[in-house]
Amino acid sequence: MGCVQSSQEIERENQPRPPAQAQQPAAPQRPARAARDNQQHRGRQLNNDARQGGRSQAAPSRIQYLQNQNVETIVEGKFTGEGIKKTPAYDTPLSKHDLDKWRKDFWDTRTSGSRHIWNCIRSACEETHETAEALILAADLQMPQNSLTLCIDETGVYYRVPICLINDPIGYDADFQAQKLKSKQAPAEKTMTLRLRNAARGDITLEFSNLITIEQFKQEYASKLNEEGVSKENLRLFAMGKELKNELFVYSYDIMNESTIQVMIRKAE
Repeated sequence: MGCVQSSQEIERENQPRPPAQAQQPAAPQRPARAARDNQQHRGRQLNNDARQGGRSQAAPSRIQYLQNQNVETIVEGKFTGEGIKKTPAYDTPLSKHDLDKWRKDFWDTRTSGSRHIWNCIRSACEETHETAEALILAADLQMPQNSLTLCIDETGVYYRVPICLINDPIGYDADFQAQKLKSKQAPAEKTMTLRLRNAARGDITLEFSNLITIEQFKQEYASKLNEEGVSKENLRLFAMGKELKNELFVYSYDIMNESTIQVMIRKAE
């Protein structure tokens, strides 16, 4: 039995239909949201690379340490700390008080990244390496270098930490210039002539080997002066604005032949 349409239905079918509306294109993604999504994707990719041991441009295979040369000087071939807190050993020209102040200023002036993450990293730096690793794991931070020197949070933000925040120095108040002079290789031996000048006693000229120590140099001057109460212990020698250290050599200071050395004589006690 066929289907019978009413006159009203036929009339409705014969009426012109409105044109179909074109599908509206999707609204463009907001720039801020797009940037955030890209950053999160980049962070997830870095985390995956770190977990899988893969290399990305942001996860170098060699550890790159953030070093401040005004605070630390690396001691070649020596390391300190364990686990994720292992870093090169270093000396600092600062006193313990000044280094503690520098550390506090560093932590207090961090403006990039999350304050919560910085506080977590600070706590890790001040704990043992086992506790430090637990803190980093709890904060869901990645360490591509397996070191506290570089941490990456889940959004891909980098947190770089100087080694002087992770471990204490071998020595404080280090004389870096003296260390550099000590490492200088001895030249061929030669005889030098130098004038030693004291304001009260005038000039004395000495000839000697460039390979003798400053302490021996002082002894020769005291013997030449032959004055009661004057010995190598109460002599101070200066050249080119620097005081000459007993344990170093004449060649350490690159003193030119026929130069003048200033002499200060302390009163004998």
